[in-house]
This record gives sequence, C-alpha cells and structure tokens, in this order.
Amino acid sequence: MLLVLQLVTGSFQQGIVCTSHTIVLEIFPKEARAFTCTACVAAWSVGLMVLSLFGYLFRDINWRYLQLALAVFSLHALVEWWFMDESLRWLLSNGKLNDAKKILKKAARWNQVDYKQVEDILHRDFQLTDTENESVDEDLDNTEMKIATESLMTDNMVEKQMKTQAIKKYNLTDILKTSSLRINSFILWYTWIVGAATYFGLTLVSSHLAGNRFINFFLSGVIEIPSQVIGLFLLNRIGRKRTMILWFTVSGISLVIATVLLTVFGNNEASSIIATGFSLIGKLASTGSFGVVFLYTPEIYPTNFRNSGLGIASSIGRIGGILAPFVSNLALVAMWIPGAIFGGMCLLAVVLSFRLPESTSHELPTTIEECETWEKK
Repeated sequence: MLLVLQLVTGSFQQGIVCTSHTIVLEIFPKEARAFTCTACVAAWSVGLMVLSLFGYLFRDINWRYLQLALAVFSLHALVEWWFMDESLRWLLSNGKLNDAKKILKKAARWNQVDYKQVEDILHRDFQLTDTENESVDEDLDNTEMKIATESLMTDNMVEKQMKTQAIKKYNLTDILKTSSLRINSFILWYTWIVGAATYFGLTLVSSHLAGNRFINFFLSGVIEIPSQVIGLFLLNRIGRKRTMILWFTVSGISLVIATVLLTVFGNNEASSIIATGFSLIGKLASTGSFGVVFLYTPEIYPTNFRNSGLGIASSIGRIGGILAPFVSNLALVAMWIPGAIFGGMCLLAVVLSFRLPESTSHELPTTIEECETWEKK
C-alpha cells in the first residue's frame, strides 16, 4: 500500500510541476517569463532546504511523522481552485471567448484599467470581429439592457465562430512529423535526462560528501539560489540557449575536476574538501540548466501541445531520475564514478544544444506553422 500511494504521489507531483510551469509561462508576457519561471525553480530550492530541516528535526522520530508533517504543505490545494484563473492563451486557442473576457474584466478591475481598451486590443490582435465596435456612435437613447443584450449576442456569435475555427489539438505524432520540432524534441529529451540524472544524482551524493549529511543536503539547496539569481540575469541578456549551454558546460567541467581530484588524490582530506566544493558548483550549474530546460521546453511548442510537450519531456527526464540513485550509490564504491558519468553526459548535452533555436524574443507559438516559421527565421 505504501508503494502504491508513493506511485500516486509521484505521478500527481510531476503533473503539478509541469502544469504550474505551463500556466505561469502563459499568464505572463515574454519580458517576464524568465523571472516568473525562475521564481518557481527558486521555490523548489527553498523546498529542499525545508526538507533538510524537517529531516534533521525528525531524525530520531518514526519516519511516519515526517511524512505527515510534509503532507501539511499540500493543504493549500483545498482553496486553490477559487484563486487560480485559467490560461487566456488556452481559452482563446480553444474558442472560449466569454470565459477569457471574464478573466480580463477581473484583471482590468484589479489593475484599475479601462476594460473597453483591453477589449479593443483583444479584438484587434486576435481579429475576432468588428461588430462590437459598430454600435459605439448609435443613438444614445438605447437602454443599457439593449446594449448588454446585443453585446452578449455578439460575444456568443464570435465564440461560436471561434470554436468552428478552433486550432487543431496536436498530439505527439503531429510533433514528430514536423522535422524541426522532431529534432528539437529529441535534443531536449536528452537534456532532460541529463538534467534530471545530474540534479537528483548530485542531491543524493551530497549525503556521501565530507561533513554532516543534513548540512550537506541543506547546502545543496542553498547553492541552487545563486544559480537562479545568475540565471535571471542571463536569460534575457544572452538568451535561453546560450544560458543552457553555459550551465551544462560549467556543470560538466566541475564534475570532471572533482572526479580527477578524487581519482588522483584518493582519500586525502584536502582534496576531498576541494572535490566537495566542485561538486557543489556542479550542483549549482545543474540546477541552473534544469531551470532553463523547464523554461525553454514549453516555449518551443504550440499552445495546444505546450503542457503535453512539457509533460512528455519531464516523463522522459524521469529516466535520468531513475538512474540517479543507482549512479549515486556507486559513490560507495568509488567517489569519482558519479562525477565521471554525470560530467560526460553534461558535455555531450552542450554539443547537442547548439542545434536548438533561440526563444527569448519570440511570443509563444500558437500553431505548428508558427513554430516552423520561427525556426526558419
């Protein structure tokens, strides 16, 4: 029963992570996407630090109490339904105009913006209809009821028209049929495997490093915060692609250096401490690369495949997560083995990533055709 419930927890947890990243990506404009997604990854790092603190406090108590304490963190889900709004991009891509307008009206009210201006921009940019604006200069004797009725009828007609022209719901076959998306997907899937294997592997190895295991695990969370701050500075300046390449390079080189130190100098105390330092640098860079992959992956897929694309990539990345405990356990045999494996995988990811397009200055694509046009440009 414990294993069954752990499987359910793990499955839904990954769904939460992927869906939350997708909706954050679609809610905010392109200028803010890097900041908001980086904040999400930073929150994960804080969670690691909290987990190490709870692990220390419950170290001499039955593990069941630790499980119960960690479960409390999910209580917010009981009220979250009434606070979260749907993605406007998804609503408009699926012809749900009235639902989208309800959210826009609330946003306009909260931000003290004239909703009429927002509505005009909506109709202009999405080319929905011009009929709503035709009655602006009509006889002022029209009653509010008549105006409201006509507006509602127009909205319903537009929504019906949008649904008949709704964007195709893509599946994995459609993505793999498109040459550019197929190649990009294969590369990203590998980077996900590398990112997950390196990230979780180094997190697990941290308890084998020199010093207290709780402190090392806590430091493995602390070291992730600088990577998010640096990443936030780089993402909009040098782009997603170059930032990802930079992080994988730093991670791979750091792990190779740590491997060499442990191999050449063995159990020497000074070399072990220096190797621990390089391992933490590798963890910092690994977190940075994982954060960029989380941001970059959904940016290259069309709206009606964005969440699925991120979910598939994350699922494939679990291959790395599955391998990570076995590779990290090799540290019990020789401390240099995990670093050698993870470092080599990171450097290969660097080479493959040069093929990927840049997404920083692009709006999120809505169709596969937009993705292809973007790739050509």
